Amino acid sequence: MAGLRRFSAGPRPGTSTLIEHWDGTKWAQIASANPGTSNELSGVSVASPANVWAVGDDTTLGSASPHTLVEHWDGTKWAQVAAPAPGTSSKLTGVSMSDNPFAPGDATAGMAVGQFTPAGSSTPHTLIENFNFLTGWGQLASPSPGSGPSTLTAISGGWAAGTTTSGGQQHPLLLREGPESDQDPNAWHQVPLPRKMTTSLCQLWAPPAWASG
Repeated sequence: MAGLRRFSAGPRPGTSTLIEHWDGTKWAQIASANPGTSNELSGVSVASPANVWAVGDDTTLGSASPHTLVEHWDGTKWAQVAAPAPGTSSKLTGVSMSDNPFAPGDATAGMAVGQFTPAGSSTPHTLIENFNFLTGWGQLASPSPGSGPSTLTAISGGWAAGTTTSGGQQHPLLLREGPESDQDPNAWHQVPLPRKMTTSLCQLWAPPAWASG
């Protein structure tokens, strides 16, 4: 379980990451990284007992904009891992990691999703990052179809879900990684949803593909 603790006074006002572990009998807090003055974890994925990932955002002193935060549990301790923080602000809210990092022909071990605000813009765009055991975390191109803010909150099995805004109206957003065209068979593209759906998508289960909101 991952989240945050909030402080309103003291030498370090703001929020600190909070991670707790269940050992079968009780919950216990585990020390975790806090690189900024305000830190928050929004998603966690367990690949194995010694390979756990948590994502969120942190804000440094003197800055009003958050940036991506990724932390990893190696079986002994939690530590921050470098990850892209594009634009003027960025955050990660969902993560899904593989328990087989040495799968033949595929070094990708997991992905995380969220949002970022490009330089020169005030509108958040979708953010997808993937982890490769050889090269670390990297950003992937992803569509932001609305005229207003677009964000992703969940990812699973090559599907990502969130919301997009057009004309002041928020709509559910579903993206899929796959062969929409022969030009880029691994690109992310939007998947049409029933028009009667007007709320956000916040959870995914796969396989098969299910979404809820």
